[in-house]
Amino acid sequence: MPGFKLRRQNQTVAIDTDYFNLALRQTGRVRTASSGQENPYVRRVTFTVDADQPILAVRAPYPVCITHSVVNGGQVTYTLYGIPDSAIDFDVDFWLFDLPKYGMMFASAGKFIVRNPATREPVFDSRMKYLKVQDFFLGNSNSDETRNYGKYPAVVLANRAWAYIVQPMNQQTTRIESLTSTVWTDGNSVKCGSRNIYYMVRQYSSNDRAINYNGGNRQIMVVDVENY
Repeated sequence: MPGFKLRRQNQTVAIDTDYFNLALRQTGRVRTASSGQENPYVRRVTFTVDADQPILAVRAPYPVCITHSVVNGGQVTYTLYGIPDSAIDFDVDFWLFDLPKYGMMFASAGKFIVRNPATREPVFDSRMKYLKVQDFFLGNSNSDETRNYGKYPAVVLANRAWAYIVQPMNQQTTRIESLTSTVWTDGNSVKCGSRNIYYMVRQYSSNDRAINYNGGNRQIMVVDVENY
């Protein structure tokens, strides 16, 4: 069945009836609270959203990471950990992108709708706002990095690099830390770095040795949420 493609001036494809563009489904703000760990600096927040095939982008003034997500029917529950400069709670803004049929409408008139010719599902609706990628980049799990953008950015952590470290402190006590990739924003800047999100002291035998497992490099997608 014939389709439809709309290209930009640089010939990249903007709309293709064979593929859907992820539309903005929900925006919101959640606030962190104590994680209950021995380290009082570590904050945590868990929230649930309606979702089908979602991408979650976040902005936060302090390092945060999505530690896990749970899918239950038509909902996804996300858990985020954060590391502020002191033991304080802070806000995390989020943008949830999903299939166009779930998109938020930002106009009631002047609509332009493109549908998949086979399924009749919308792939583009001019009344919606869509996922606009500014950048992709990889980063070492143990290094800090800052990137600046012309548009107001939010961050999708596509792969969360991690490291699990056990450091003997004396003959009977071992300090355990789990390091992970975190992201945060400052105006039009995106910052990445490795921070401790899990910390405790346990009793081990004097034969324990230092352990360091590294879970690869972080993968970051930066999206434009200016006026979103």
